Amino acid sequence: MIYHGWPEYSSDSPPDLKEYWTFREDVSVENGLVLKGHRLVIPDKLRPQMLNIIHQGHLASEKCQLKAKDCFFWPGISKDIKEMTASCNTCIQFSKQQPRETLFPHNVPSYPWQKVASDLFDYKGAQYLITADYYSKFPVVRKLQTTSSTYIIQQLKSIFAENGIPETLVSDNGSQYIAVVSSLHSVNHGESLM
Repeated sequence: MIYHGWPEYSSDSPPDLKEYWTFREDVSVENGLVLKGHRLVIPDKLRPQMLNIIHQGHLASEKCQLKAKDCFFWPGISKDIKEMTASCNTCIQFSKQQPRETLFPHNVPSYPWQKVASDLFDYKGAQYLITADYYSKFPVVRKLQTTSSTYIIQQLKSIFAENGIPETLVSDNGSQYIAVVSSLHSVNHGESLM
């Protein structure tokens, strides 16, 4: 069908290929392998084996589906993964031990830079500091030379000198932020930012 063309109507397709008709434009052959986009199309006989491979770590249904979406495809793969994880005793036993974390809503501040969030992140091998205003959602990102507390404090003082000193700084309580809290406390009590 891929080489010679699909029929105009799904009902004219061979019975074992009808389920592929809706995405017929996405299916191709590469070196003798059938692909849907970049994913390998798995024949019926090999599907149980592929399900076992993606389920080896007893990941939850969503993670198994993400893993499968990178590699292979067949019609109804999501349903098959859900059924497999729902019937797995190990998955059932341990899924209840990791409940979803409760989200705590916050009040929107009255003015910009009243409440600010800050964190460190890594991108393409470099470390960055991000600071975001809860009121406007405006982010400030600085590339870091080092992640020492002293350097983080200097960068935050610079950001706060430009935008204002927040009443509240929200962080993940990383080790660098313990020193930041005491430093900012002294800034709020009259110490110069520079």
